Amino acid sequence: WILDAVPKPHVKGEPVTPNIFVDVSFDEDIKNLQSLCAGLAAAVDDATCRGFLRARKGNLVDAAASLQKSVHWREEVRPGDITADEVQLEMATGKGIVHGWDKTGLPILWVFIARHSRAGRNAQETVKFILYSLEQAVRMAESCSLEQMCVVVDLSGFSTRSMDFEVTKSLFNILKRHYPERISKILLWNAPFVFGMFWSIVCKWIDPVTGKKVQFISGDMLFELVDRAEHPELQVTH
Repeated sequence: WILDAVPKPHVKGEPVTPNIFVDVSFDEDIKNLQSLCAGLAAAVDDATCRGFLRARKGNLVDAAASLQKSVHWREEVRPGDITADEVQLEMATGKGIVHGWDKTGLPILWVFIARHSRAGRNAQETVKFILYSLEQAVRMAESCSLEQMCVVVDLSGFSTRSMDFEVTKSLFNILKRHYPERISKILLWNAPFVFGMFWSIVCKWIDPVTGKKVQFISGDMLFELVDRAEHPELQVTH
């Protein structure tokens, strides 16, 4: 798709350049899509329309059908209304946080997978925390006129304890149905050998378009894409 500007590195402490990564090729279709969805209870913003159009390869009818289902889901689940207090237990594990910007200026959703235990979680509460985190990242992006986020998954210490097929499948379904094209890239960092067994199964559930955004990286490769200072837990010395 067409970008209206070449992405520029984000400088910490300075505003992110507005409108990078914004696809201008769907402007007319966005208006048409909003007209088709005019009868819905909630207004549909340009960024959401653009995501559904991209995901449906510009097919207006398919995008409208998918968007209408998603709006009804939002009215029922209300992910944007989830508060930190409602996901306090999940948040306390430190398994996920929205923090900092990558070098292209996108907000980062950090996931520390070893802190997730399949045996010790409530699946509904974990999914609610995922929704809360996605909504926080979307808001952070939109506050700077952006539409996408970067996801960094720290796989250090991953073991069979963290293999959660149920939650992972729910995550991929949520991304596909309700957050299309909200993710620019997924960086899988420091994957141990045992992760390969898990990945060989779950990768089949990923939408092909999303699958192309996945990158396996290790060590300092991360810091070619994200400044070390943007990591929520690393101390940077000068």
